[in-house]
Amino acid sequence: MSQRRDIIKFIVDNLKLIDGTKSSLAPYTFNTDLHLNVYRGYKSIEEINDFPSIFITAGVESRSYNTVGTSQSSLPLMLRLYTYDTEEELVNTYVNDIVQDIEHVIYNLPRSFSNLEILDITITSINTDEGLLTPYGIVELQVQVSYEVTL
Repeated sequence: MSQRRDIIKFIVDNLKLIDGTKSSLAPYTFNTDLHLNVYRGYKSIEEINDFPSIFITAGVESRSYNTVGTSQSSLPLMLRLYTYDTEEELVNTYVNDIVQDIEHVIYNLPRSFSNLEILDITITSINTDEGLLTPYGIVELQVQVSYEVTL
């Protein structure tokens, strides 16, 4: 597998830890349970039957080549979260809870995972549908992953 694919798989696997119990990454109790509904790829809201669900897609990677032999890459990821609840107030509460859980996972991932060489992972933006699609909720989180390229 490529390093890029391994990093995405690593993030997907760790987001699947959101199960309503205590986190294994740091002292924290998850507010929500994703029921392992975290996937690589993209689906529109019409294609989804299980809520909540998170879909992760990668953007255009940029690289900084150094002549010393250490090159760095910056990989943008988009995490799209879909939720559903018949009560409007619960949709907003649920969105806030699950975003908090995602932030916990992203900011507590082990950076020194053996072959991934991850330098930094940062959430750069969080956008919601502002309640326009109630009883559905959509949240997009832009995540930037910086890592050392192994060539």
